[in-house]
Amino acid sequence: FLFKHFARSCPRRVLDIGTGTSSLPHLMSHCGASVVAIDKFEGYWVKRPFNRHFLIVQDDVCESRMTGFYDMITCIDVIQHIPHQLQALETIARLLRPGGIAIIACFFNETHHVADVYRLQGSGVHNPPDNMSCQILSRVDIENWSRITGLQIVDEELWNCFTGEFWTFGQRLEPPQRSGPAEQHHVICLCLAKP
Repeated sequence: FLFKHFARSCPRRVLDIGTGTSSLPHLMSHCGASVVAIDKFEGYWVKRPFNRHFLIVQDDVCESRMTGFYDMITCIDVIQHIPHQLQALETIARLLRPGGIAIIACFFNETHHVADVYRLQGSGVHNPPDNMSCQILSRVDIENWSRITGLQIVDEELWNCFTGEFWTFGQRLEPPQRSGPAEQHHVICLCLAKP
């Protein structure tokens, strides 16, 4: 999903949010973009991760010191771990140039917002760290992001990853299966554009 939109838009400047140990910024830089990768190390990671692929800048997307404009901002498998996602989305909207796009992938359920799926009975995650929560976002959450930030949904994909109703419930499907709004799904991939 991300690289489909990367190929269509050919971004020159990219910001990757919540990189952790991922090689994603490295891959995007090899596709010709100038990439900046950020992560909040303190307060989230028990031990600061080492990224052997790319230099990561310490920054909190909710209180970002980043300036300038980016053609594309990516936030993959991160937003569900941010307690105040709207602050993160407002930062994304601020840093996107007009006409720029944000690619966000997060845990999702069409109708149910879950404050912390890791702490629900039946979750496949046992003994999560005290400083880590994992929300499941709903359609209402996504629509609020768009309404408040002005970012417009231009494309989305839904994916079914487990046999149960929520993320980590039941058996993991390998590989994940493309899904639709009326079918079970656990992940949404969004392309949001700044007018």
